[in-house]
Amino acid sequence: MDWWSWVSLILLGAGIVLFALELVVFSFGILGTLGILAVGVSVVTALAGARYALASLGGGALLVAAAAAVLFRYYGKRGLWNRLVLGERQDTRAGYTPAPDYAYLLGRTGWAATALRPSGIGEFGGERVDVVSDGEFVERGEAIEVVAVEGRRVVVRPVAGSPSGGEAVR
Repeated sequence: MDWWSWVSLILLGAGIVLFALELVVFSFGILGTLGILAVGVSVVTALAGARYALASLGGGALLVAAAAAVLFRYYGKRGLWNRLVLGERQDTRAGYTPAPDYAYLLGRTGWAATALRPSGIGEFGGERVDVVSDGEFVERGEAIEVVAVEGRRVVVRPVAGSPSGGEAVR
C-alpha cells in the first residue's frame, strides 16, 4: 500500500471516531461535521491514489463495518442507544379515542368544586369536570350553570341569586 491509501484509511478512521464522539458528546454538530469532512477527504485521497483506490475503499468499508458493529454492540445496551431508537412498540389496536362529549351538561346546574379564575373544576351530580367561567371570578362552593359546550371546553356562569362563598350548594 502506498501513502495515499494510508492517509485515506487514517482519515476514514478519524471520521468514524468523530461520528462516535458526536453521539456521546453534545457539540452542536461540530464533531459530526468534521467527521463528514474527514470521510469525504478520505474518499478523495483514496481516489487520488487510483492504483490502490479499490483496495483502499474496500479496506475502508471493512473498517466502517467493524467500527459500526463495535459501536452498536457497546452502545446498544446503554442508555444512548435507547434515546436514539424507539424501544417499545405502541399498541395501535385501541385506535383513536375521541374527547368526551359534554353536550349532555348544557343547561345543568352544579357547584364550583374549586375557585374559577376563570378555569377550575365544577361538579355536576357527582361528576367532576374541568370548566371555564364566562369571564367572572366564581368562588368555591358557588352554584354554577353550564351555558356552552365547545368540544372539551365547558363554559359556566354563576347562577343568579345563589349563595356566594361557603359550600351551601352541592
